[in-house]
Amino acid sequence: MSETNSRIVDEHGLTKDIEPLKQGEEIQNINHQKTIIKEKVDSVLDDAEFDAKFEKAITTVETEAAGPVRKIDISPDTKIFPLPKDVIFFAPGWLETLEANKHLIKSLLHFGYRVISLEHPRDGGNTKNVNKRRVGAVSAVVDSVEDRPKMIGMGHSLGAIDISEYADPERDLDTNLKFSNFILTNPAGLTRKTLGVRFPKLLWNYVKNHMAQKKEADKQLKSGNSDFYNGIPTSNIATEVRSDLDTRGGEQFGSNLPLAGLEAVRVGSSSIQKSLYRLRENGHKVYVFSQENDRLLPSSSFDLKVSDKSTRDPELKATGIKYVADDKADVDGFISLAGYHNTPRNAHRLDLENNQWMSIVWIDALIRKLNGEG
Repeated sequence: MSETNSRIVDEHGLTKDIEPLKQGEEIQNINHQKTIIKEKVDSVLDDAEFDAKFEKAITTVETEAAGPVRKIDISPDTKIFPLPKDVIFFAPGWLETLEANKHLIKSLLHFGYRVISLEHPRDGGNTKNVNKRRVGAVSAVVDSVEDRPKMIGMGHSLGAIDISEYADPERDLDTNLKFSNFILTNPAGLTRKTLGVRFPKLLWNYVKNHMAQKKEADKQLKSGNSDFYNGIPTSNIATEVRSDLDTRGGEQFGSNLPLAGLEAVRVGSSSIQKSLYRLRENGHKVYVFSQENDRLLPSSSFDLKVSDKSTRDPELKATGIKYVADDKADVDGFISLAGYHNTPRNAHRLDLENNQWMSIVWIDALIRKLNGEG
């Protein structure tokens, strides 16, 4: 055995400097660390108490446009929050199930928000007019909420198109009765390309950039090179959560390929700037969150007019963001954060300092600001 220090790097990325006479003891410590990591991962992916509450909050709403729609309406722990701070209606993105967004919903509950969301079904209803199908599903779920709270409309990716088109005052004159303000995370519908260019570019971004980005991040975990790769957390927990969500998305994709294709076209062909402008005219505040390492819908491709009354990000390099007079703007503010396209959907409390959790912190801070709390 060499008298010089050696270094162990295992398949989980754990590294340790090993003194020659203590190798056996240190290897035991590493195995113990791996056991702790596995327990943490299991606690994130298999939280029996929360999962039971989550499942109990799921019901089914019958819709003409989309067939039976799974809906969740879940409130925070009443011992901590006797009354929820606000109600968030979350419109999910492409191929997202309720379970795939469980970590996001759980994180919002942690901050005291009641969350209402849905899962777009893969069969039944109108499978040819995907616009009518998805907006119709959102409409039915909103109308099914019996106590009629005034909600914060939140949409991720394709969900940003759905919530914006549904709430557009030109379509729904009662928007003011249903929603207070709107937050869009990594939204689709803002790219500046024409239809003929935009959809092929989206496919290229998805296959060559977004998927490759995630695969490379997984390699970083296996090699133990870094905790982050281009905005993607590479911790054991984050990687397991990401893998779980990707598996669920793949199942949704395979269950109805024609519908998945039509939804992808909707992502690549829609423009929501006019809807956002009309929402602001109607008195709503509209904010966009965009992750700086989003390779699927990068903010550099946006055509977005932001109010010059908002705080400008001095580090912002997105060429598609223009600051204009308040009455000409599409949105009230644009916030660029670290992370990738699926941030903050993957958020979980065991990685409190990662990009995904910090996005939830920012969302909470923005809502409190809009409510005049700071």
